[in-house]
Amino acid sequence: MPFDSQPIPTKKTARLVDVAKAAGVSHPVVSAVLLKTRTTTGVSEKTAQRIRKVALRLGFCPNYAAQQLAGKSSRLIGVLFPAVDFSQIALERLRVMEQEAFRRNYRFMIGQLYDPEADLPQYVDDFVARRVSAVFSFAAHSINDGSILSKLQHVVIGNETVWANQYSVCVDTADGFFQAVCHLVKRGRKRIALLSAHLRGGMIQRKEGYEKGLKVCGQPIDSRLIWAGKGDNNPSKEQMKDAADFLIDREKADSVVVSNDEWAVAFMKELKRRGLRIPQDVSITGYDNLDISRACDPELTTVDQQNEEFSRCALDLLIHLIEKGALPNHKRQAKIKPRLIIREST
Repeated sequence: MPFDSQPIPTKKTARLVDVAKAAGVSHPVVSAVLLKTRTTTGVSEKTAQRIRKVALRLGFCPNYAAQQLAGKSSRLIGVLFPAVDFSQIALERLRVMEQEAFRRNYRFMIGQLYDPEADLPQYVDDFVARRVSAVFSFAAHSINDGSILSKLQHVVIGNETVWANQYSVCVDTADGFFQAVCHLVKRGRKRIALLSAHLRGGMIQRKEGYEKGLKVCGQPIDSRLIWAGKGDNNPSKEQMKDAADFLIDREKADSVVVSNDEWAVAFMKELKRRGLRIPQDVSITGYDNLDISRACDPELTTVDQQNEEFSRCALDLLIHLIEKGALPNHKRQAKIKPRLIIREST
């Protein structure tokens, strides 16, 4: 027989029964551990780890297509996110969510929205066709009409939503700015200013937290100590110069709560250019706890959004909806408390 006509040997695909035999446990136990077909309450972690190691050694791969044909959950979670302005914070949350989902035997299917109006209906139809079990959206601000998501069985939004009774997970941004202001008051600061790229969307919550902090700490709320840009998210030299002229030179602010770390670092550069010392002359706080907050000099006091807690809370909510069903309205919104990180800039 010519060489090229000889049959190619194929490796036999490992089955659940093969894993069960090799691990010395029953078929239902292997199914519970690897396919999550039922609770694993009665299975010790030591046994579960042995089953996973045997499955890996035998090359066992779950046949999700067959499970779907049998009417079982696809164990797919759809994720929607904007192609533009997808932040470092959101990327970190996505990484933690995917890692934890993999550990729980779920997989992600990504929908990247370049043009939300055109792309979203196509992704929704694709998710439905593939029987995606639930969807998490990082792109709620890009979705003008929430009804388009009604085709999907379970949807969780990754920020505060105006849609009634919508499942959502968000960070209590206002509380983060409240904490920053209270910290500055404890440091003896009297003229605490707010610097923001603009005053819409999430920036409104920053302003609310800032004003609440002043009120609770017995400090006057002075609108002249609030500087907002014209909507450009880029902290340009021109905007930093204008902000310093107004808040420091004119209004004599002795501390500034800045809308995010990127803007805070850019503002510190402008103050240092003017010969001002941080924090001796002016204290600065940021928000996000990005890598840049530790790389600048002095290191920036900032607010950490607790990304790991956010991600696990979001995934817990998604899996609860998939495996146990709906929650009452008062339990549909989860709010994560941020944490103030005190460093050298205050």
